[in-house]
Amino acid sequence: MAYLYMFKQLWRYAKPERWKVVVYFLFHAIATLGDLGKPFAFAMVVNALQAQQSSMLIDIMHWLVFYIMCFFVFEVFHISARYIERYVAFRNRKRFVGAMYDHLQALPLSWHADNHSGAVIDRVNRASDALFHFGEHQCNYIAVFMKFWGPLIILWQISPTVSLVSVLVGFIMVGVTRKLYNLSVPEYRAQNEGFHKVAATLHDYVSNIRTIVTLRLGQCAKKDILNRLELVFPHIVKENNVTHLKCFISAFLVLLVEVGLIFYYIVEQNRAGAIIMIGSVTAIFQYLGQLMTSFQFYAGEYESIIHWRTDFEAIKPVLDEKITYKLRETRLDKWDNIQIQPMSFVYGNGEFQLQNISVNLAQNKKIALVGESGAGKSTVLHILRGLTALPDATVEIDGEAIFPISFLADISTLIPQEPEIFENTIRYNVTMGISATEEEVESAISTAGFSDIVNRLPKGLDSDVREKGVNLSGGEKQRLALARGIFAIQDSSLILLDEPTGSVDPATEMMIFKTLFELLSGRCVVSVLHRLHLVRLFDYVYVMKQGKIVEEGTFDNICNARGEFSRLWDKYLAEDDNDHIE
Repeated sequence: MAYLYMFKQLWRYAKPERWKVVVYFLFHAIATLGDLGKPFAFAMVVNALQAQQSSMLIDIMHWLVFYIMCFFVFEVFHISARYIERYVAFRNRKRFVGAMYDHLQALPLSWHADNHSGAVIDRVNRASDALFHFGEHQCNYIAVFMKFWGPLIILWQISPTVSLVSVLVGFIMVGVTRKLYNLSVPEYRAQNEGFHKVAATLHDYVSNIRTIVTLRLGQCAKKDILNRLELVFPHIVKENNVTHLKCFISAFLVLLVEVGLIFYYIVEQNRAGAIIMIGSVTAIFQYLGQLMTSFQFYAGEYESIIHWRTDFEAIKPVLDEKITYKLRETRLDKWDNIQIQPMSFVYGNGEFQLQNISVNLAQNKKIALVGESGAGKSTVLHILRGLTALPDATVEIDGEAIFPISFLADISTLIPQEPEIFENTIRYNVTMGISATEEEVESAISTAGFSDIVNRLPKGLDSDVREKGVNLSGGEKQRLALARGIFAIQDSSLILLDEPTGSVDPATEMMIFKTLFELLSGRCVVSVLHRLHLVRLFDYVYVMKQGKIVEEGTFDNICNARGEFSRLWDKYLAEDDNDHIE
């Protein structure tokens, strides 16, 4: 049942505030009782007028006072409950989004590469909207429950036959509606999948708008988006047809019940020779309407709950994915030496593999990983950072304790090669919104060689990269991303660098690394190098080829060995000479 499924989600994310859910349920129940009392009070006023007894005015005054009391009971408890209800709904949404973000950032990068970010964002947004809207509409569902039992009891007191027949017809309505829902739900799911694809396509085109504009592909992109939207329309039409049929059947059954049962009551009272009280007829009409509204809710508004369940279930494929690692408190507070036990790993659909990789990490040790593209250098960094899971890989800490290699995720920070720039200010791109002093920010941008760029911007650190005129080159973006990484490594003892300065000119790159190593004195640094002019700055070098470490040692030692590193070194010097000639 869709309602129970969604309520389970509401209860799950309301864990710190479940008592508030109980409170607003109770308040809504009291408010609905007040609302149910008003038709009864009105019927009693009409009956008193018809009876024309000596106490008529007093009776009318009593029932009018009761009517007013019912009004205030409803308003006071309803408003109070709605306030708590919407507050809890908002907090649930906040907790859900936070939980989803934690889950997404713990998923392996390979999963993110295989799943379009636009479609994932759309799924999260739809699920959070569904949870919020379901949470803020609990007043309707409580009212439906109360307005089923309340009118049913009152109608039973007036005429058991009217009560029984109305319930029987109501359940027939629910049965027919349930059959029709089985036809409409698949269509709504198909709509959702279609809209996920539209969101992904729109995200692609907007994210790459420069390419769209410069290549004059605007109309083609627009046509593609509209065509994808058009594919959703047949499912909307089919669902709409089912909905209209469902609404007509339920409305027609309600009409038959209201007219038929009121006529039956009048005929029965007349046959029994009893006085037909106008107030009682009015009460039957009003309470019968409320009772049938409860059944109509299932035929009409309940469809919203089914939609919300469908929207929420769209996030299930994401939640079913197993996370790579869990964020933990740092457990390796102090260490001097870490020995990576020999590890092997097959990746890239079996095309690539690491074979018996063993690396020694030490504080104040600067380690370089060199080798041609595809040798596995970046993969080693991803494993050390915990981005690629190797359940069987282990490390030896200070020659004593053995831990899973995933423990290194708590002490390591990886600064990647590809710069990701956020559409915000330079300051935000460095600090990511974390509170920081000017000295800390300036130290990070100075170490990254980004100070001269900031100084030429009119607003300095507060310049927005979205603004006209704030265009950063590839090398400048890398330095900005490097500044962010430097700011983030304050509490990391293992620093992993995956060519974060690959787009920077060699002279600036040398200056950045020298400054960075001064800042990181006392910490362990592991860096991937393609441009070998930096290799002399490192204490130890691992040479990789086809997923294996084929050489290791200091720069002088591996140069004298005349092996793979010598070949790479000679090749680099030859390419550098050609660049100078050109």
